Amino acid sequence: MSPLYYGSNGDGWFSVFVIVPVIGLVIWGLNTFWLHRLKKGDMDYSPEGFRKRARIFAIILAAVLLGVPLLAALLLWNRH
Repeated sequence: MSPLYYGSNGDGWFSVFVIVPVIGLVIWGLNTFWLHRLKKGDMDYSPEGFRKRARIFAIILAAVLLGVPLLAALLLWNRH
C-alpha cells in the first residue's frame, strides 16, 4: 500500500512529518522569491501586473484543487 494513503505506520504520521513540512517549505520558498524580486525592483504594481499574477495564482490553485483529489482517487483506485 502507498504511504500517502495509510501513512508510514498506518496512523497518519506520514502527513505530519512529510506533507506538512513540504507545504511549509513551498510557502517559505515562494515568500523568499517574491521578497527578492521586490528588493530588486522587478515587481509590477500596475493593474495589469496584479491581474497577471492573479491569473497565474488562480491557475496554480485550480491545478492543486483538482490534482489532489485526482491523486487521492488514483491511489484509492490502485488499491484494489
